[in-house]
Amino acid sequence: MKNLTILSLFVFTFNFTWAQKAKVQTAYSYMKAEEFDKAKEAIDEASVNEASAVMPKCWYYRGLIYQSLYKNRKYGALAEDPLGEAYKSFSKALELDPKYEYKDEIKAALMSINANMFNEGLTAFNAKDFNKAYKSFDSLLKLNPNDTSVLINTALAADRSGNNEKAIELYEKIVAMNYKDVAIYTSLIHKYKETGKNDKANALLKAARQAFPADNNLMIEELNNVLGSGDDKKAAEMLASAIQQDPKNASLYFAAGTVYDKLANPRDAKGVELPKPTNFDELVNKSADYYKGAISNNPEYFDANYNLGALYFNQGAELANRANQLPLSKQKEVDALNKQAAEKLKMAEPYLEKALQINPTDESTLQSLKQLYVRTGSTEKYEAIKKQLEKK
Repeated sequence: MKNLTILSLFVFTFNFTWAQKAKVQTAYSYMKAEEFDKAKEAIDEASVNEASAVMPKCWYYRGLIYQSLYKNRKYGALAEDPLGEAYKSFSKALELDPKYEYKDEIKAALMSINANMFNEGLTAFNAKDFNKAYKSFDSLLKLNPNDTSVLINTALAADRSGNNEKAIELYEKIVAMNYKDVAIYTSLIHKYKETGKNDKANALLKAARQAFPADNNLMIEELNNVLGSGDDKKAAEMLASAIQQDPKNASLYFAAGTVYDKLANPRDAKGVELPKPTNFDELVNKSADYYKGAISNNPEYFDANYNLGALYFNQGAELANRANQLPLSKQKEVDALNKQAAEKLKMAEPYLEKALQINPTDESTLQSLKQLYVRTGSTEKYEAIKKQLEKK
């Protein structure tokens, strides 16, 4: 009786094992009939059973079934990540038997899945659906963790989608790989700054400047740090160097103009004017030259036109004020100062008028021109500006 019981148990176990292995073939049959819901149910059951989970065929079929679900109108919703599951399944089949009879078909399928997932991410990225792009690239990255191009695309998608933590993690990984792309360093520097990691940003900027000494973008990044620190003299030196490397960059000329403008007209921390430096004229002339350089490269540069006009206007107003403060006994000096003032005001006029042409509603420009026309006696122009201001 005891032997019969053992035999019965053996028969039961054999039948159960055979049944589970049969599930694999059943799943394949359902797949061929395009009954993918039943195929998925059968292959999922087989893939978790000890008897069939060790069969390369089980995973090969599972890969085929899940790959078939991708973009399937009727059954596509059955799997959240059909391509990812297909990739894992095909990989598992090769892991169980690297010489499996369908190894070539599996390798071709893996390449196709990679291409599909990459294209999904790229299409979403170009459509500015950065969350979807990140999800696609991240799924691909999990399957190909050491693929540099996938890593970069995932980092960029994470960055654009606002996932700062993930973007930083991925950018750091790329930098650690010693990947020679200055854009990665710049992006990580910006992410550090956005998240308040200024020490890390400065350290990385220093390393990047050493790795890419000729890169103008990094120079400008360092320059912005210097400008933010208030070290105008160092900023002026760096700007001169940056302009040499990028002589057509109007923004660099404008920045240099503002730096020399500040050096010529220093103020304390509260904004109170300090005494003019002994080399005031030299600094002002340099400021004007740089503003002209900005306008030469970009005639429609509003800020450069306005600042240069304001620079000349302020010089003219200061000369006129100095003349007014002199006694009548120094008429020759008064006349000389007034002549100089008139020349500076005349120099200011075309730049302020150009600024107004670029931005006709800018109130600062309107007010500056109103004061200018009063000083130059341009009655008609004054009345026109006055009317324009009254409409605001």
